[in-house]
Amino acid sequence: MVEAATIPAALFPGFVDKDSFCNRLIVLARRHGILVGTAEERASIGTASADIARDLNVAPASPLMVLDRVVLTHDGLPMEWRLAWCCSTQHHYFAEIR
Repeated sequence: MVEAATIPAALFPGFVDKDSFCNRLIVLARRHGILVGTAEERASIGTASADIARDLNVAPASPLMVLDRVVLTHDGLPMEWRLAWCCSTQHHYFAEIR
């Protein structure tokens, strides 16, 4: 799986070092005094761009599962948008969101 995440600078002032992002949104939100609310995720089928194909070791234009997720703050503001491209030929998708 290859993921790309975007967070709004207005909610996370001073956060500039993407390499220090712990990939745990809840931890980052807590550090900035933000309460996490709900999330919505959509699954669809897309095709691999040249970069994604290279990273997943598949042929360009191969069919992939695409997950598109938006996480909102407790106040309803978008706090993360994440896209994930998944090669699911030998795997399946399971989500438990609480």
